[in-house]
Amino acid sequence: MNHTDIYIFIYILMCTACLGLVCVSCLFHEPSLKQNAEHSRFSYKARLNA
Repeated sequence: MNHTDIYIFIYILMCTACLGLVCVSCLFHEPSLKQNAEHSRFSYKARLNA
């Protein structure tokens, strides 16, 4: 399990904490979550674009 997988796992947990709302939308509307997830969200987008 590399660092990117860990970030994606954290990202998924944060999405779950947002009660199933669209992840990116939720993070944008919740500043504290967005700040904490900034790196994981970036890594997730990088994985999608890979």
